[in-house]
Amino acid sequence: MTATVLRFPTPAAPMPRALPSSSAAFVLRQMMGVKLTKPEQLALVDCLVHPHRTHLEIAERHGIDRAHLQDLYFDLFTVPERARAAQNRSK
Repeated sequence: MTATVLRFPTPAAPMPRALPSSSAAFVLRQMMGVKLTKPEQLALVDCLVHPHRTHLEIAERHGIDRAHLQDLYFDLFTVPERARAAQNRSK
């Protein structure tokens, strides 16, 4: 008597939540939609590249106010629909 062999389909590879190219496009689109100074741009990129650093550390490194950097970061990247408000404030 032979035993029946159960065959399970191989699971599909998990899909990444966001592709790097679309993530980069989102970041660039958000930053280009708002008038930012060079130190603000560099500080925001620094926040994204080094998430383990605090906003205070990054703000001091780039010579801007921590509260302002934090407002920009959250307005642009965590609540994108508030990006228009950030744009209106910077004009």
